[in-house]
Amino acid sequence: MTQKKILILGAYGFIGMHLQKALKKRYNIYVPTKKKLNLNNKIKLYDYIKNLNPHYIIHLASRTVSNNNHKKEKYFQKKYTFLTIKNVIDSINKDCKLIIFFGSIAEYGSCHLPFKESSIPQPLTYYGYYKYQAYKYLLKIHKIRKFNYLWLRPSLVYGAGNSKKRFIRYLVNKIKKKKKINM
Repeated sequence: MTQKKILILGAYGFIGMHLQKALKKRYNIYVPTKKKLNLNNKIKLYDYIKNLNPHYIIHLASRTVSNNNHKKEKYFQKKYTFLTIKNVIDSINKDCKLIIFFGSIAEYGSCHLPFKESSIPQPLTYYGYYKYQAYKYLLKIHKIRKFNYLWLRPSLVYGAGNSKKRFIRYLVNKIKKKKKINM
């Protein structure tokens, strides 16, 4: 049986580095650097995905460092958060089994606690706003193209010492142990 190919975009951040380690023994992992693959270049991204033909895509890329300049922050979040997600959505081929996007708890902003899937996000930051705009774009395109996706909104990231009950650690542990993931 051929090993499944996983393309991890934004693989050099905290979550991406851990995912690489957790998945590399069982899958063929592809982790292009920003220099090799600019996610804002839609044509090159489309060609890269078409040529690689990954079974799974995990999209982690976004701009998480904020800028004190209001105009610059809006520009950077639109370019590096919204547009990178939009370009990946537009580049997904029919053979991709699943694409996993990492949204953010920041999408909810000033929603009443506890957050629910039915809550209408009210982002307070450009980061949250553009993550939510990307999610709405995903829903719009999904109605037309019907690909499989997960939009995760982690409120915590995992690392050594985290509780095994945390969602991301639960997923990684199940993958490591080759066990079924219940959701």
